Amino acid sequence: MSLNICIATRFAIHQSADFCVTEFIRRGSIWVPRPIAAAPKITVLQYMGWRAVITYVGIARLDGISTADWLARELTHPLGQRSVEEVVEAIRSKASLSLARSVPPGFFATNHSFTMGVLVDGAPPQIIMISNYQSITKPPQQPTNKELFVSTRYLGSREPTLVAISGIPHAVDRSDGALLARIVRSTNKNLVVRQKLAEINRRASGRSQSQGMISPSCAATCDAAEIYNSSTGKFRQTGKLNVARLFHTATLLAD
Repeated sequence: MSLNICIATRFAIHQSADFCVTEFIRRGSIWVPRPIAAAPKITVLQYMGWRAVITYVGIARLDGISTADWLARELTHPLGQRSVEEVVEAIRSKASLSLARSVPPGFFATNHSFTMGVLVDGAPPQIIMISNYQSITKPPQQPTNKELFVSTRYLGSREPTLVAISGIPHAVDRSDGALLARIVRSTNKNLVVRQKLAEINRRASGRSQSQGMISPSCAATCDAAEIYNSSTGKFRQTGKLNVARLFHTATLLAD
């Protein structure tokens, strides 16, 4: 499992993603899941008129490659425009098939969620969750669904922020959630927001609810993506989000 925090404001999408995902290993004649530290899991998607930041929690590999590489592969296509709805449906349908192929025999399903923070010109910001068990509007679904489903929330006209937490949301306590909302409302400095996201991720990783499945370090994005090192308390830049705005791009942020 893992922890992703996504915040939508009127002008920006802030997102953090820890590095933990689940892989399956063979022990004797059986497959068992185990958490591992992975590469940064954030993909930036850009079209004319809208852009999105996508991350995920759950399984480490789909169709034999890292889920991050799978996502970049599936979202890359010949030049041309796609709507938000078309991209969401492409992720939902293709990931449903790939998850079914990638889960070893004996496992009904593995919890998996993609989270998209979306900014569309002339429309309210939105957060979209594509998951087989989590919804942005309802409690988690049990048992895990075989097919991924979509839930969406738009930032209301009187709401300053919209927050979605995927993975192990109960590892983030209410005081941290309230602190994050206050920080986002009170500052337009992206660095401050990234620092608070990183602090909240680090505290969540140390709580018993995380069960060792949240890494203390994380990647955080606003206008640029950086890696937060919990041992030094500092950010290291991984790459600017300056991608081409005239044509479609799907950019996986490297470490």
